[in-house]
Amino acid sequence: MPPEEQKVPHRWHWQILLAVGLAIFITGAATAYFYFFPGQKTLPSFSSYAYTIPNVPYVGLHYHTGEASNITSNTAAVAASILEYWEPGEFRFEDVQKDLPSAFVLFTTTIFSDLAAYFQKQPDFAVNFETIPLRSLSQYLNTEKRTPLVLLLPLAPSQPKNIVSFPITVLIGIDEGRQMLTFQDYWYGPLYEVSFANFNAMQELFPEGRQNRYLVVRPKNPAIEENVRMRTVTPYKPRGEYLQKIQPLITDFAIAAQAIFIGDRQNQLRYLTKLISDPLFETDFPPLLQVTAYARLSDALLSQGNTVEALAYAKKAIDRNHDLDKPFKGWAGYPIVGNTSGDQGRIGWPHRILGNALQKSGDRAGAIAAYKAGLSLDSRDSRTKAALKLLTE
Repeated sequence: MPPEEQKVPHRWHWQILLAVGLAIFITGAATAYFYFFPGQKTLPSFSSYAYTIPNVPYVGLHYHTGEASNITSNTAAVAASILEYWEPGEFRFEDVQKDLPSAFVLFTTTIFSDLAAYFQKQPDFAVNFETIPLRSLSQYLNTEKRTPLVLLLPLAPSQPKNIVSFPITVLIGIDEGRQMLTFQDYWYGPLYEVSFANFNAMQELFPEGRQNRYLVVRPKNPAIEENVRMRTVTPYKPRGEYLQKIQPLITDFAIAAQAIFIGDRQNQLRYLTKLISDPLFETDFPPLLQVTAYARLSDALLSQGNTVEALAYAKKAIDRNHDLDKPFKGWAGYPIVGNTSGDQGRIGWPHRILGNALQKSGDRAGAIAAYKAGLSLDSRDSRTKAALKLLTE
């Protein structure tokens, strides 16, 4: 037998030893990685596991029609989505909004406190807080449990760190092969996807010990779970190109809203200016959000003494303030159901911003007219009433 043929078994022996050693090393490294960095990062996964819970309703800005038109806050939207998923038709959205009026939750003072307390008052549900690493989310996102998870989620990995107010959202799906998570999100719309990498980066905005925290709401009655599993599956409507197109603008708008919520005028001005400067703002951004952005930018400029620009943007807000309840491209419209006038196509409070700008400009009569115009739409606006009273008494 030739010498080279005699060496073949010996060569395979070393290759086998090398492969075994490499496998042991990788396993040990992965174990150590997840031990020291639980839930923060993921190694590349070759799993093909993918599941999206069916029939979780979207409640939020983008389909604000019908019963959902009674929902005007982020927190109430999430509650309505969860309740309607588990027990369709058993809860009035209007009542949910009344019980959960706040739009945001500050994690620095509480984690989901308003929402958790609300669910705890519902006799049919068990409520728990859980820390769930990314790699373990499938324990709820599966065909057996089908449990949507509620969490706080920063608007973007680049969100300013001083803005520690994060919207609540609903996690409904995971795709380990593509490394994507799927949400029904108040701001970004239905079937909003976030990559594992971005999700981990967002979690790093939370203090240590408050990352990967979820509110788990499940029915106490097993029959409700069985009904969910037996329910006819209605395919989700595609997310559509429109929502993808305006997503960066929604980010700027929402971060500005968070800045307003915590009194951060600098970031309010920064993100609204960036938003309005975007070429897509006037052509593609939803009319309601255009009006709101113009009015809020006017208010921010007025607080800095920039009366000229403030007045210009306030007038733009009023010029655009019509037909807000009508569909617009991929936007379903936003009926203003709270107006005492019954006019669902306009909002009243931007008239107060215009009135403030006119007053600062020395136009007292114009300011009075603006305040009255706002009250003609919504006579319950206490801030506009107070502003008018100061000028007329």
